[in-house]
Amino acid sequence: VLQGFSCADAKLTDVVMHELHFFLGPDWVITVHEKAHLAIEAVHKRLDADPTGTLGRGVDFVAYLLADAQVDLAFPVMEAFTDALDTLEDEIFESPKRGMMQQIFELTLDADYPLAELESRYLTKIEPVIGRPIKANRYATQSAAQVAYSADWDIDDLRVTLSIYGGPRSSHGGRATAGLFVNLRDELPIMARHAAALSMRESALWGALTNPDVLHISQLQTKLTPFSLQPWAVQSDPVRRRAQKAFYKRDLLETPPLVSHRLTANEVMLWRHSDHLFVSTQFDTVQLVTGQTTLEVVNILPARGGGGLSVHVGELQITDVPGSRPLTELVEAIQAVCAVRYRYQETYDD
Repeated sequence: VLQGFSCADAKLTDVVMHELHFFLGPDWVITVHEKAHLAIEAVHKRLDADPTGTLGRGVDFVAYLLADAQVDLAFPVMEAFTDALDTLEDEIFESPKRGMMQQIFELTLDADYPLAELESRYLTKIEPVIGRPIKANRYATQSAAQVAYSADWDIDDLRVTLSIYGGPRSSHGGRATAGLFVNLRDELPIMARHAAALSMRESALWGALTNPDVLHISQLQTKLTPFSLQPWAVQSDPVRRRAQKAFYKRDLLETPPLVSHRLTANEVMLWRHSDHLFVSTQFDTVQLVTGQTTLEVVNILPARGGGGLSVHVGELQITDVPGSRPLTELVEAIQAVCAVRYRYQETYDD
């Protein structure tokens, strides 16, 4: 069995894993593969061009040609991947931007395999290149939106994570069953200046806040959670959570203590300070700006689950039960005090 990969996209956004089986006999070679294979085509051309120098050397040499062609196909992808990692690392430390902090490579295999087989099939292709993972976890899943398996590798200053999805997802090149995510191992030094800028902005907006003017409070049935790339960081590493918010979110602010202490995890407040309007959960806040802030209402219709109602106020996402009256009243209260850019859509929870 030969393992390999190819990529039609020069940006490496969609990588296809290949598996090639072959059987040797006294005077024959049989190959088994799911789809047309470039390595097979290359060997066919070489056999036709020089039968004496290829077939004349026996079936062992033909098998060698197959393996060599498979490796030749993989080398350009590996070189491009290595170059991409080097470039990403250089750019992050020289002039970091939000879009650089994570690179995603969508992966698919050359055939459809059940979820139970994907772990071993991906690892047998990746481990020969970057070694065994430093840790791995399996998770129970109910949909493609969830991750069934994850594995991590540390390469210099970067963390590479393989995530196998609970089902096929749509990607630029078709359907992806896994993703390879490249992140910094320690992002805090890069994010420090963004966290400092966030503090300056918050100080300018409400530095002298003593008594916020409360315009509306909605109490939801659903407990709201703060923005965080790692759920464990909410309580155990608030400095990291704030730094990530400052870097990845342009307009999401930390809720000031005087407002946060008035709210439970189920409540959302619309409030005013000076000439500024804000919407806050217990953890996160957005400023309302006339003609600029987007207010998007998403009615999530039941499909696999029970549905729900989600409201996006700029970068602040608030979700509650289907037909939530408190959330609807919050939308109405926002529209009454600020000319936001309103959008409505319906989708399914599949």
